[in-house]
Amino acid sequence: MNFLDIIIPQYKESSNLIKRALDSISCQLGVDFKEIGIIMINDHSDVLVSDELIKSYKNLNIRYLRNEKNLGAGLARKRGIDESNAKYITFLDADDYLYGNAGLQLVIGCLKQTNADLVQTSFIGERYVDYKLVQFTVDADVTKAWLHAKYIKRDFLVRNDINFSSELTNNFEDSYFCTLLTGFEFDTKNAINIDYPTYYWSFNNNSITRCERKYHYFVDVYDDYLKCPKLVYDKLKDHNKYFADYYIKQATCNLYIILMCELFDYEELKEKRNKYKLELIEFIKNHIDSYGDVPKNEFMNLYKEKLKALEESLSISINIKPIDEFFGENNIIIKGWEK
Repeated sequence: MNFLDIIIPQYKESSNLIKRALDSISCQLGVDFKEIGIIMINDHSDVLVSDELIKSYKNLNIRYLRNEKNLGAGLARKRGIDESNAKYITFLDADDYLYGNAGLQLVIGCLKQTNADLVQTSFIGERYVDYKLVQFTVDADVTKAWLHAKYIKRDFLVRNDINFSSELTNNFEDSYFCTLLTGFEFDTKNAINIDYPTYYWSFNNNSITRCERKYHYFVDVYDDYLKCPKLVYDKLKDHNKYFADYYIKQATCNLYIILMCELFDYEELKEKRNKYKLELIEFIKNHIDSYGDVPKNEFMNLYKEKLKALEESLSISINIKPIDEFFGENNIIIKGWEK
């Protein structure tokens, strides 16, 4: 049994990108590669990784599997979890790579010493700011929403039935998984944050969330955006009601911001916006107990926090319509957004 399996979903990534990812593993110092496995899942793509490339890594134990049909990155990762028998698993996107050459030594040492259920490290990312590609760092204590740089005890996932959802095949599958992980993480005092970057998130213009059409991404996938918090809530409500309720408030802010900002300010999207507004009203009605009597200032602080996060994610400024319609005369959130 491996100590750590690195799960890599692969679809259309070129051999150069795959080589970069595998090189970043192969160059790690101070680790026993006999303890490390790599499970690469080709998600029914005709862009195959050659046997020659795989066999060129003499120090790596690589299993290359191919899905019989295209399932999406989330379910490709799910297959990797199911195929693994390692004590710990981590994920590496095929167009990303491990940062530096000492990260795995640090993490594996920490896992062996502490037997932690979860270790999260910081990571380095890329994004465009003012038409320039710049690097940024995400600290370990704020990586909960990201799939990157997480090293998870497989038994922790199995015990708590945490995995990727078949209902979210291409959008928000990682948000769903990470939110469940955070919800169940409250149960364990054995989760560790390390502010040392072990992962590099590369800018890929072909990525579904980072392509040239990213500004319209949330319009295209709003159905899944609305579905994800419903699935999360149903999974967590009986286990961690406090976190589930808090997550619903966060999700409401995100859903409202996307729906009412200029992303939908086109005549051809008017009908779609009205449809989603009715669905959002129904969403709030169905989860009204989660809000309680939320004061306007408390909700607005959360709202501003989520607005800033979305702006940073999209690398744009979002002009938002007033949120006052959420609140009644007593500044308490309107039950059902009916007035």
